[in-house]
Amino acid sequence: MCESRHLTSPLPFQMEARRALLYARNYLPHSDSLSFVLSRLLLVLLADGDFDGILAYAPRHRELLSTQFNESANVTMLCCTGLAYMHRKQYRDAANAFLKLTLNDQFEEVMLLSPSNVATYATLCCLASMSRDDIKDNLILNAEFQSFLEASGLVRTLAQCFHASKFKKCQELITNLKNDLYADLYLFPCVDHLLGQIRIRAFNQYFSPFKNVTLSAMAAAFDTTTEALEDELARVIADDQLSARIDSDRKVLCAVERDPRQHAVDRGIQVMQRFQRTAEALLLNAAVLQNKLHNANPSNSSATAATATHGGASRVARARARDASDGY
Repeated sequence: MCESRHLTSPLPFQMEARRALLYARNYLPHSDSLSFVLSRLLLVLLADGDFDGILAYAPRHRELLSTQFNESANVTMLCCTGLAYMHRKQYRDAANAFLKLTLNDQFEEVMLLSPSNVATYATLCCLASMSRDDIKDNLILNAEFQSFLEASGLVRTLAQCFHASKFKKCQELITNLKNDLYADLYLFPCVDHLLGQIRIRAFNQYFSPFKNVTLSAMAAAFDTTTEALEDELARVIADDQLSARIDSDRKVLCAVERDPRQHAVDRGIQVMQRFQRTAEALLLNAAVLQNKLHNANPSNSSATAATATHGGASRVARARARDASDGY
């Protein structure tokens, strides 16, 4: 399992650096100075292994970059958020962050990740979280990302073989990469879970065109034995990650067909619940405006009065909204 843990124990100077940066960000008048401080803060949080902290400060950093863009700060933010998402097992978000990177002078100046690191992280996260078409569009045919893939021939070949459903070759490439993955500073806590998700994606991609497939044919495609494949598929099906069932007598994997009527009913219930939530929110807002319970000029009122007004308004508005909803 991928664990969110410290890569190293926080050192005293790292803790001091974090406190100093958090203190300094409250006294910086210019956005470019604040962006610089937040970039350094993200690096300190990464060194401490505080991935939740990275994801907490990244939106503020992203907001600053939207008004005054800085390429070096953007590279730092994308690298740190990508690593944080990867450790939180949010592989699609991690892949999207890595895929936004561009190999230029600013990337090399940051010196946080190497081009081969970015290619490896982005490719593995894509294979673990994206469909076959998304892998083609976002990774293989991504012209801006090709410079990273060229830095790691094995990873580029792995992405191409996975898209072409050459899973036996993929297994060979992953075996060749495994030692390097376990030796990677940022990737080693996630290797087993990440490769497991890639394996499940491969099963789904292989089985998606079929209604039935023999386990012997599937075992040959994945370079394993029928017995080992059957046990592995049983675990995947039990975890509800593959919509299929195993006929152990005939050694056949069979697709589970969904009932179209039940599917239509489920969709109808979802639409009804979404409409109900939206209607209740609109009625509540209308009741607040109609009864003038909102604070038109909050800057002239004290914090205590605002809190009391908000609490009372909420209770009255909810009561009036329920009455209006019953009448509706």
